[in-house]
Amino acid sequence: MMEKLKRNHIKPTIAAKNICRTFKSGHEKVHALKDVSIDINAGEVTLLIGRSGSGKTTLLNILGAMDTPNEGEVIFEERNIASLPEHDRDMLRRCKMGFVFQSIALISLMSAYENIDFALRISGYDKKQRKHRTQECLTTVGLANRANHRPAELSGGEQQRVAIARAISHKPKILYADEPTAELDTHLGLQVVKVFRKMAIENNIAVVMTSHDPNMVELADHIYKLEDGKIVSETFNEIKNEDSV
Repeated sequence: MMEKLKRNHIKPTIAAKNICRTFKSGHEKVHALKDVSIDINAGEVTLLIGRSGSGKTTLLNILGAMDTPNEGEVIFEERNIASLPEHDRDMLRRCKMGFVFQSIALISLMSAYENIDFALRISGYDKKQRKHRTQECLTTVGLANRANHRPAELSGGEQQRVAIARAISHKPKILYADEPTAELDTHLGLQVVKVFRKMAIENNIAVVMTSHDPNMVELADHIYKLEDGKIVSETFNEIKNEDSV
């Protein structure tokens, strides 16, 4: 209870308020999200858990300005981003948000270094600072010595760490990750989540990830469980900081 009271005094980086999302399936309406409200804080890993079809990916897409709700608000930087035009939401995704996908989605013909540098160019990052920032990101995820390797020359865990480095390269305020450990074994998956924790703490960014793997719960600060489009539980962890990747 005391932990809950303390968090109520923290201004969230992004907050969803009374979100509802429906989809049409033939003549039927599917209620993917039903009156969902959550707060996402900087410096923390927030985990959305639930079975397939529970609504966690839909919620992540709405928080990440990739989808819009039928009802409710998503407040980021004192604006309801759910009501913004597509161009403005696209600029938010490009400049203020980072994304890591289950499929990793690195460009196969580019080295680890080139994948990150390309993302910086797209975001409009200062040309004079790109080289330093790219090297800094690779060092942060422990892959400075793999900079010139292409994705096919990297392990699954290394590829996902490059994807994380790319996602945080432009210094976003929020990092979203949809099932980022689904294709990894438990050991590599835990390593990847530790990288997320390092990103959150050292860069004071908000990290939001989805997972159905119960092993990930112990490494998250804030856990929301979804069932049938609703938040059914909210829990907090006190986690000792991990210094190693």
